[in-house]
Amino acid sequence: MLLGRFRAAVSLTLALLVGCAQQPQVHDGPVVFITLNSLRADVVTALGGADPELTPNLDRLMGSADWAGRAISPSSAVVPATAALLTGLRPWQNQVILQGGSALSPDLLTLPEALKAVGYTTYGYYHGHWMERENGYGQGFDSYELLGDGDDAIDLLSRLPPGRELIWVHIPEPQPP
Repeated sequence: MLLGRFRAAVSLTLALLVGCAQQPQVHDGPVVFITLNSLRADVVTALGGADPELTPNLDRLMGSADWAGRAISPSSAVVPATAALLTGLRPWQNQVILQGGSALSPDLLTLPEALKAVGYTTYGYYHGHWMERENGYGQGFDSYELLGDGDDAIDLLSRLPPGRELIWVHIPEPQPP
């Protein structure tokens, strides 16, 4: 019951902020949201990492972004951290606390659902069985696919139109070449 009221309050707040303003304050371009599992900030050169040759492509991507920087995860486990990113709620609030077996409640409003409400088309590329659609992590995505080798995500990003799209790409742990 409380979660349903939270969802209604967030939806009403979003409608008031977007629908009642004379000039809606909604970003009109695409939103590309990239998350990397288990990547420490001290190895990324743009975030103060030591070796400038370690992450050159990531550094270029971060340099071209409107915003890129450090984020502090609310959990060291990927499932609660992802649930927090998608809902804006801490693990104790969204009740996704454990790494295994923690589904995201359909009563919670997710980032893709909120952006769909203001006209975005949403795409998600996930990694790992714990983030499958049946566990709730596909809520609000028009297209939600396993990342695999990343070719589909790369293809979508390479032909990204300038309209309202959300593309979330969750990349597994970085591996040495």
